[in-house]
Amino acid sequence: MGVPANLFDQALLSMYFGVIAGLGFAGLVVMFIFGELFDHGHDFFSGDTDVHGGHGSQISIHVIFLFMIGLGIGGYAGSVNGLSAAVSTISGIAAGACIGFIGTQILRFFHSSQASSVVTTAQLIGAKGVTTVGIPTGGIGEIVVRIGNGQEWYAARTSSGTPVQSGVSVHVVQTAGSVVIVEPITNNQPWR
Repeated sequence: MGVPANLFDQALLSMYFGVIAGLGFAGLVVMFIFGELFDHGHDFFSGDTDVHGGHGSQISIHVIFLFMIGLGIGGYAGSVNGLSAAVSTISGIAAGACIGFIGTQILRFFHSSQASSVVTTAQLIGAKGVTTVGIPTGGIGEIVVRIGNGQEWYAARTSSGTPVQSGVSVHVVQTAGSVVIVEPITNNQPWR
């Protein structure tokens, strides 16, 4: 007595969906191990916008892999429960869309939670700091400036060329490339 054709078809269908889920999972693992190797921070169909920017298409490599996992799991669940290939595929597409959407929201949340380390010139001008390395006559020292919730260290000199000892409160009056131009705060107010 042979195996019924329907049982063989269901097993083959289950295997196909399992392979799709496995490929999606393997793709995600590769993305997490090798970073943005294949994505380059851009999403398909949207130019330079991505899930992180909140504009354009929401289709990134990550979301495609998540969709594949959902398609595979949903389709596999349908096929092992005796649903037809069409119904299993529809359940897989629905599961893939749900998992892809949830994944997009999670990626957007994590990206929006990241702090930016970019400090603009406008943020520096007028910022208060303290010299961590004294500024010699006509030379360059170092200051630390509190910007937002963090601190940034900069090479610094005075506009007049006068020396400033370590530990003196200063404010930034301009920038000159990677060096900030500072002046001591005369009333010695705390820099914080």
